[in-house]
Amino acid sequence: MDMAEFGERLRLAGFRPLPEVDDYGRLAGMRFWRVRDGCVEYLVAQTHGLAHAVRARAEFDYRKPFEHGVVIGDKFGSPAQALDWLIR
Repeated sequence: MDMAEFGERLRLAGFRPLPEVDDYGRLAGMRFWRVRDGCVEYLVAQTHGLAHAVRARAEFDYRKPFEHGVVIGDKFGSPAQALDWLIR
């Protein structure tokens, strides 16, 4: 899957982007998140090519979307595999 197709799948599924920055201010990847069915779901696409997807209870403040409740499940793999897991 090319990046344009991956980006379109994220957009159609309702994910919003948020840059992932390391302690030195360098871009380390990109987070994409959405709220669905009482859960916050996010996918972290890292510059080395792997991704981490998380589904957690949506117990958070919208101003801090990555401070969430109990993690329900997570998946590591390629960005396409992680996205497939979240949208199934």
